[in-house]
Amino acid sequence: MKSLSPGILKIIGHIPGVPALLNLFFRRSTPGLETELFGLHFTNPLGIGGTYDSEGSAMNLMDNLGFGFVEIESPSAKKLYKGRRDLVVAVDICSDKLYVSPDELKEECDRNLTVFYDFADIFVINLHRQSKAENKRLQSNEFISDVISQICNSRLYNDTYKPILLKLSPDASGESQDDMIDSAMHAGLDGIMIAPGENMLPALKHITERTRRNIITVACGIKTPLQAKEALESGASLVEIGAGFELKGPGIVKDTIKILK
Repeated sequence: MKSLSPGILKIIGHIPGVPALLNLFFRRSTPGLETELFGLHFTNPLGIGGTYDSEGSAMNLMDNLGFGFVEIESPSAKKLYKGRRDLVVAVDICSDKLYVSPDELKEECDRNLTVFYDFADIFVINLHRQSKAENKRLQSNEFISDVISQICNSRLYNDTYKPILLKLSPDASGESQDDMIDSAMHAGLDGIMIAPGENMLPALKHITERTRRNIITVACGIKTPLQAKEALESGASLVEIGAGFELKGPGIVKDTIKILK
């Protein structure tokens, strides 16, 4: 079974018996890979990247395919609240558009935190897209620090503590990247995600060294089982398979689990 679109997965997921068959073929017992992070239980450290199924259309099948968590980049409230919660769900609270103004971005992040607080297990402040924005203030470390502080303060109004992660571009300059890492640490964020890119592994190693492994890191854009293994050995606590799943289909999850065992 090679590459499958989220739409096709959603359709076949409604066919009686298919989820059980997917469980049989792709899901593996992984007691040695189970882990507790952020107070959450992960059956294994493999997640599906948010760019694959940005709206969460096929979210319910990701557990059957062997994933330990799922990231959703452009959440649809109607779809998400209909979904079951058999695996850890991370939701991006900044949409995938390029914002016109800093105030617009801050308002959307804050609004989505409120809307999805009862559903999501983890929230992601995904600002690496704004590196392409025309408004240079959206790229400034001062503004990013402001967004982080605002979201962390908004979390205090909820009874249940839920982790917040910052997603960084792997291609940011050394000084800029260090400033954002320091801002995340200072604000008390729970983790850092490294967005997909050619420099993902070097960026991961740098963040691991700079934080002395005092913050949880997630490596995104994994393409092969060996790359997943290298990322985990380089300090990542979790990895997201994105392009690899699109190119090779769900068999990559089984292959990765086999190598990690």
